[in-house]
Amino acid sequence: MDAINQLLAHQFEEEIYHSDGYGHVQVQSTATYDFGCAPAELLDQIEQTGQWQRFFLSIAEQPDSWLLALSNHLPLGKPYSISILVELLQRLHSRDSRLILIQESPMWSWRSQHILQLQTVLNILQKLIDETTPAQQSSVESNDFGYEIEISMLNDIALKLANIKQRSTRPVSQ
Repeated sequence: MDAINQLLAHQFEEEIYHSDGYGHVQVQSTATYDFGCAPAELLDQIEQTGQWQRFFLSIAEQPDSWLLALSNHLPLGKPYSISILVELLQRLHSRDSRLILIQESPMWSWRSQHILQLQTVLNILQKLIDETTPAQQSSVESNDFGYEIEISMLNDIALKLANIKQRSTRPVSQ
């Protein structure tokens, strides 16, 4: 089985929490590696064989939970990591999933060659901000501060990414 099919067959680790009834919680991990390679190694194999296009076509039907779990296994120092993270961000179906992944984006290994991908993330972020309007808070009796918290978080991410973009596009002084 090739690296793409192995990765598609992979069931990522899930944690199940059990209470002992005395205030203690035990964590059970359900990690299953049905093959000899960890997801990061399989991603390296996909890179080495140049099969990213086929990989992206193959993950089109994967649920958001799988895509987010995969994002946690990407080695951030690899040259392909930013491209894959941006691709995953674009493929996520739900707003909540996009919010989960985009929160990590300021910590990705941004370089000057990633300026187009950075702009894509900024565009997705702006769309999330635009979708987060007071109109979503249609309940007049709602005292929920969720709107303010979400807008504050998104604006903070936008500011961090804008600073990264500014540093990336700044001409080198001589």
